[in-house]
Amino acid sequence: MSFGRPMLLVTTLATFVILGFTRYAVAVEPQSFVGDWEGTWSASRASGPLAMSVKKVEGNQATGTVYITGGAPYHNRDIPFTGAVDGNTLLLKNVPTMPGSPVLNWSFKINDNGTKMDGEGQGTVRATFDLTKKK
Repeated sequence: MSFGRPMLLVTTLATFVILGFTRYAVAVEPQSFVGDWEGTWSASRASGPLAMSVKKVEGNQATGTVYITGGAPYHNRDIPFTGAVDGNTLLLKNVPTMPGSPVLNWSFKINDNGTKMDGEGQGTVRATFDLTKKK
């Protein structure tokens, strides 16, 4: 009985799994988040443009503004935020929007070359995000 072919298949699959995990385990330079980002947000019943400006990253703390286009009272205005950078993720937790409106709890993952972010989060509704860094 020959184990050559099955063993080759197992070894090949294991290599791809390890390389796949390594790709996502690599942390980007925190300064990659700094800059102006444009894209869209999308929820079950609505969607619209989204802009984010990350002004500064110091240590694991990021500051900036986000601008959400839409129909909620806190939309169509700059919302300042202080967030946390954790590897390739920017976390915005309990970001106040305006009195009487919900806080933002968003998470964005940046790609390896620092040009795109995607994410998800909760404000008035659960939404997904897709942003591209402006040049």
